[in-house]
Amino acid sequence: WLRLLLIRAGYPRPQTQIPVGGGYGQPLYFLDMGWDDVKLAVEYDGDHHRTDSAQFAKDIVRIEFVNELGWQVIRVAKANRPADVLARVQRAWQSRVRTDREKS
Repeated sequence: WLRLLLIRAGYPRPQTQIPVGGGYGQPLYFLDMGWDDVKLAVEYDGDHHRTDSAQFAKDIVRIEFVNELGWQVIRVAKANRPADVLARVQRAWQSRVRTDREKS
């Protein structure tokens, strides 16, 4: 539902399972979906991300790692309203596109 929400809102089709990090050609992590060109990811966190303490700890390390690589990550949970998700993605998108243009 999240990917379709983004597409229906007019965003380019997000790439899914985006490989990041690692060495020797092997990715360390995969991002749920996003746009590599602007380094913006959208991650869906199911209940196990909250209720499993080991998973929660891994998620903290993972998000910090991808942030250090320059990615901005929007985290989405089941209870988030679609309008709120789109507003968050829009703010991030505008910030990332503006930053990308300033580099050019």
